[in-house]
Amino acid sequence: MNRTVLGNKSRKRIVGEVLHGSATDAWIVLHEGAVVTQWYRAGVAAADRRVLMSITKSVVGAVAGILVGRGVLREDAEVTHYVPELAASGYRGATLRHLLDMRSGVRFREDYADPTADIRQLDAAIAGARGAPPGLQAF
Repeated sequence: MNRTVLGNKSRKRIVGEVLHGSATDAWIVLHEGAVVTQWYRAGVAAADRRVLMSITKSVVGAVAGILVGRGVLREDAEVTHYVPELAASGYRGATLRHLLDMRSGVRFREDYADPTADIRQLDAAIAGARGAPPGLQAF
């Protein structure tokens, strides 16, 4: 890879250096719907499933913003208006704005050092670990 990425102002870094020197395990560039380039760390394949929590949150937030702007979604609508299955959950009464602001009131501990924390249990459910709920919806 010979494309450059600006690092700090004193040095340009090659994309490959950034990928190898970071925790990145997969990278893909799309342009007008076509794959321009892609890279995978050793042991990672294009068909592997990836858990992209923060990236997903950012993309969903951007799409929701576009849909709110177009009048397709309402920020003040309860999420159960769009996903009725959540009526029997902790999300009952939460609005779309609450979810977008991550202020739904649902308890969720994000302590990566504690194996009993919600984030660690969520990871286990997504990965299909023994004894974990079978998948994200069950979690």
